[in-house]
Amino acid sequence: METVVDTGNHFMVIGSFVFLLTGASVYFYPKLSVLLMVFLSMMFGFIYSFSIEAVNTALAAVLINGVSAAIGGTGVKLLNQRMRLKKTTDESAG
Repeated sequence: METVVDTGNHFMVIGSFVFLLTGASVYFYPKLSVLLMVFLSMMFGFIYSFSIEAVNTALAAVLINGVSAAIGGTGVKLLNQRMRLKKTTDESAG
């Protein structure tokens, strides 16, 4: 039972890290593809699950990292698009 709890804690921390890293990367490099970041995050989750010797949960790590990266990257892309749209409407109105 301890192994399951430890693995869950690892995946929660890594999922949060991937979420923040993907969001920051897409924010500072707006032309960066979200799909590329999702793929890299999924690979990172797969490699990480082997590094903590939790091979049975590799699929869960891949899914958690992929979903976290997709939410973080897409949210930042939408925020950037909204800020850019607001800026262009303010410039055209004034």
